[in-house]
Amino acid sequence: MLDYIDTPEVNKKQKKIPNEPFYFLLASLIVSGILFLFDRGPPVPPFPKITDSIDCHSISYLNHSVHDGVIDFYCHEDETVQYPEEFLPHFISLRTATQKVMLQFSKSHLQNMSRINDTIKFSLIQPVSGPVEVSLRCLEHEFSKQKIVLNEINETDNNLYSTLKYLDNDVNSTRLTNVCFENSKFLFFAQMPGYAEVIPFNQSTMKFEVLGWILPAYLHYKQVNRTNETAILLPPFESTSWKSILFHLLPISESIQQSNEIESKKLNFLFRETPLKGSNDIIKRFSSTAPSKIKDIQCFKKILIPSSSSYHPSDHNSIEKALESDFTHLRKAFVKYQTQNRKILLASSLAKLESPIKDICHNCSVVILQPKTEVTKCADHAGSSQILIGNHISNLLNLIWMTPNQTAVIDASSSHYICNNWVKELARKSDVKYYRANDDRKEKCKCDNFKCYPKGPGDDPEVDIEMFKEVFKAALNETKLIEQPPQQQEQTKEIILNERFFQL
Repeated sequence: MLDYIDTPEVNKKQKKIPNEPFYFLLASLIVSGILFLFDRGPPVPPFPKITDSIDCHSISYLNHSVHDGVIDFYCHEDETVQYPEEFLPHFISLRTATQKVMLQFSKSHLQNMSRINDTIKFSLIQPVSGPVEVSLRCLEHEFSKQKIVLNEINETDNNLYSTLKYLDNDVNSTRLTNVCFENSKFLFFAQMPGYAEVIPFNQSTMKFEVLGWILPAYLHYKQVNRTNETAILLPPFESTSWKSILFHLLPISESIQQSNEIESKKLNFLFRETPLKGSNDIIKRFSSTAPSKIKDIQCFKKILIPSSSSYHPSDHNSIEKALESDFTHLRKAFVKYQTQNRKILLASSLAKLESPIKDICHNCSVVILQPKTEVTKCADHAGSSQILIGNHISNLLNLIWMTPNQTAVIDASSSHYICNNWVKELARKSDVKYYRANDDRKEKCKCDNFKCYPKGPGDDPEVDIEMFKEVFKAALNETKLIEQPPQQQEQTKEIILNERFFQL
């Protein structure tokens, strides 16, 4: 049988491929590499941004609840989910946007995430208060958008991250914790990515930046310490007394009250520039610490930014809004002296009434209130007066300093403005007796708001002298004070000695 032919041609065909196992292994590795690069199988947490899944159409928003600065969300998943059910919570992320700050929360930033049956629950600790628009997302798919008002936030001092709270729902008045000021801008430390440009200040804005740092790292990097006393950042004070009261001192007082700092006497008042002359006299009413200029780099445990303004707002409604406020705390902070018997504070525009006053009350002490008197002196003299007589907001507003339930204000405003009854209403809220010294018939009134209100009291304002005499007698009788014992008389000696200087 010819089953084997030994020829060169046959021998050549029967030769085996050398290193066959090596080439097989190499081919396997190449194929595996291609599969690895182009087909990685189902993604697993944490998911890259490009991940998409049909399962995101299987999740829906149920409801939410708010408590102690925390928002609890509840979501529902239906039966069409193809992924392992325990993966689905990892799909979820949130984006929050307030009027000033936008933050992005991933799965690692959400708290208390759990899944019971077909309900997914998780909590959001939002570091910024106020109206919040929350976008709930499954991977890149937005499945719900909710508008939530968050009045409180968790301000527990962990020394790591910042918080921002709008005081009394006023976006122009803020309280920040664990923040830093660096070269004209505030730095906000957050554990999640975020974006912000500005923060309100002096009816304008200041630069504001969100950093993905922790505060201790920044302190170490800049070699600075955190200021632990509560700070208050202010614009320069308004020189006009009544404007300073409404648009500077009142916002400061409200910020202190809303931040529970009423009893604190070590508040650190700061200005962007060197404090102007007279600022120290005002600040001393609130704090024993002298005001100063904010440093180029300064960090704070807590800093308040009131809605104070260095100038009168163009919106006249802001006057009416300010007059509706509670001046109790401001009065307690500013007034230093008790009411003096028969001390009359008379606006300089009504100086012609001094003679009728002396005719009726021979032993009354009449102090003339000049238009450019500093606000601290206005508070001292109005706070120690039995009766205030004025005819314009520039002098009548000083009734807020008067002692409740034992003093009176006589309103000698022109009959043209009588239907703007802000003085009567403010006196009622301040528990100061109110008297009208001019014709109050409404048909004579020409202006009932502050848009047409006069800029000043005028050089020779109208006054019904006979009517004034009657109401002055009534005010004097209704506010009779018990004679002061000797020790209380000593407390008011300083005011008596200063009255002559005050009238100059």
